[in-house]
Amino acid sequence: MGSGTALVASMYHGMDCYGQDINPLAVLISLVKTTGFNSVEFNACLVKTVRRAQEDTSQRVDVDFPGITKWFRNDVVIELSKLRRAILKAKSKVHRRILWVALAETIRLTSNDRTSTYKLHARPLFESVTRTLDVIGTFHDLAVRNLADLNSFKADLSDARHMVRERYRFTAMVDCLSSTEQLLTPKQGERFDLLVTSPPYGDNKTTIPYGEHAYLPLQWIELADIHDAVVANSSWLTTTGGIDRHSMGGVFFERPTETIEKLREASPTLREHLVALADAEPILRRKVVAFYDDFYRSLELISTKLNPNAYLIWTLGNRRVNKMEIRNDAILGEFLGNLGCEPVTQLERIIHSKRMPHKNSSGKTMANEQILILRKATD
Repeated sequence: MGSGTALVASMYHGMDCYGQDINPLAVLISLVKTTGFNSVEFNACLVKTVRRAQEDTSQRVDVDFPGITKWFRNDVVIELSKLRRAILKAKSKVHRRILWVALAETIRLTSNDRTSTYKLHARPLFESVTRTLDVIGTFHDLAVRNLADLNSFKADLSDARHMVRERYRFTAMVDCLSSTEQLLTPKQGERFDLLVTSPPYGDNKTTIPYGEHAYLPLQWIELADIHDAVVANSSWLTTTGGIDRHSMGGVFFERPTETIEKLREASPTLREHLVALADAEPILRRKVVAFYDDFYRSLELISTKLNPNAYLIWTLGNRRVNKMEIRNDAILGEFLGNLGCEPVTQLERIIHSKRMPHKNSSGKTMANEQILILRKATD
């Protein structure tokens, strides 16, 4: 579900909606967007939180993790610790979640990380030490802006009569799950009529490392405020690549021959790509197979949860491996065709602004995305 854009669009139209993601930061943001709250009470909480942080004279740093001195100046970690202590004093988990989202963006803007890509990339030392940063002020401004956005969304839902006493009157459910293992399910015995999603281009580590992007904020956020599953899997956050390794295609072990043959039969395009990669570095071929093994397993699971005549809308991009374009759009269409889905139409979307390097061939390929619309014809 990423940051919950499709969920928000569903709520605008008064639909029951269900979203899941393996990335804890995506789960947190989506929870904030879909959970009702009292604006007056939250505004009072925000004022109190900022005041507590401003009045906190302690120099104690409340978190520690590998690379903390690389990614943050000492004065910044002290101010972030003040904010963290102040947020933890808020009584409502719903309010704390909204505050954590503002803190996450504050961390991104005040860390020593460059903000031009999702991959962590340290600024030059002279730039890091000379920046003028107002950590608490940045947090306050972001929280106020976020509150305005949330209130605008609530007003739209109220105008559409989708709200009852500050809460969305239909179902909006968010969970932290891997789609290769488990899917959220609607009411007992029901299945879905619409799927809207955007899968990775390939394994996150070598395409867009969303997990790495979430690493720094998640070192400061109280994980219990996000989801129990995040607490249970907190070991994923001990390294910058932990989330990405547990994401789709993140483990590159050699798949069994029968698994590879199953994928080749499900997609003639993938079969051609694997033939073309026969003489490439073995790790490259393993990465491609690992990603599509996980991807196809998730599609098999998804197909069992869709009603006949359900629509599937996929936004995805192609990538390059060993100087060859990997046709994710064609492979997805063939995979889904093998699972009883029929194509309706395909559109191209040009991405005018995206945090990725456009100077290399992969960046150029990923600057264009395909939107595939399909319909499930059979069970």
